Amino acid sequence: MRIYIHIPFCASKCSYCSFASFTNQQKINEYFKALELDLARFLPFSKDIKSIYFGGGTPSFIDAKYYENIFKLLKPYINNDTEISAEANPNSLSLNWLNTMRNYGLNRISVGVQSFNDEKLKFLNRAHSSKQAIEKIKLLKNEKISFSIDIIYGTYLDDLNMLNDELKVIKSLELNHLSAYTLILEDNTPFQNKTEYIQKDDELNCYFYENLQKIGLKAYEISNFASSSEYECSHNKAYWSKENYLGIGLSSVGTSDNIRYTASSNLNEYIANPYFRIKESLSPNDIRLESIFLGLRSNVGVDINLIKDKKKLDDLKDLVFIKDNKVFNKNYLISDEIALYLE
Repeated sequence: MRIYIHIPFCASKCSYCSFASFTNQQKINEYFKALELDLARFLPFSKDIKSIYFGGGTPSFIDAKYYENIFKLLKPYINNDTEISAEANPNSLSLNWLNTMRNYGLNRISVGVQSFNDEKLKFLNRAHSSKQAIEKIKLLKNEKISFSIDIIYGTYLDDLNMLNDELKVIKSLELNHLSAYTLILEDNTPFQNKTEYIQKDDELNCYFYENLQKIGLKAYEISNFASSSEYECSHNKAYWSKENYLGIGLSSVGTSDNIRYTASSNLNEYIANPYFRIKESLSPNDIRLESIFLGLRSNVGVDINLIKDKKKLDDLKDLVFIKDNKVFNKNYLISDEIALYLE
């Protein structure tokens, strides 16, 4: 079993962010009590928890003491092999928070760096500087905890010089894991419809993507890179493999075979009734299509039996390969196009 736990509180709201998150801290106590109720309901059915992911929002923004009861609930179901990750931002990640969370069981951090350029950080409305980001990365390296960083590219600011500067810093930090996302203009955000903010030169985006791999970070999913398989994120790979997982917290999503469960996206409603879920039934064909799209965007691959017209694979022999009855994509950047052709 896998568990996602949503922490919706942030110090500030980034201009591109469409996730359920709030800067209002008045409901933190009530929210964590609701989280405990929500989690306790599912745990008796959750033998052998393989991974837990605290996302947000900004989990590091919340005092570590609030997580104590959550980990007490989880303790009977986890072991030394359970991957337990939490997202953190450079401006709120502290050694004290890290040590307390590690004592609870946390063993992996995902840092929302987004850029090592201060102009770009200001444009994204991030609450930290490039200097802070580098300092916190050095802290994590010194503490010898597994960690990843997030980077955003594909903005209008990303010319060749900036991309090379980003790559230079990334290379110097000798990272084992990195997630890189192109800027998306999400609805209901300050960036909505601001098409002038997007990098129009796809060759620049490809340049950054390809050079991440040249400095030793190999793509194992369209947006995720690792120095070796040892550092690949087990929790994320479970999503791409279509494993079942629990979604705990505001606006969280979970799956159980052919049912997708979504919690309320209204904070007060979730606190009042953390058990509420909207249920969506997935048809066998829905599951088949999701498996194809997710498998082709990662090194998980696709069971060849899910491909209805196998003759189409011959047309794609330069783009995919087959091994052990699974289809693997050679170029994740065109994964959607390949999936649409094979669906």
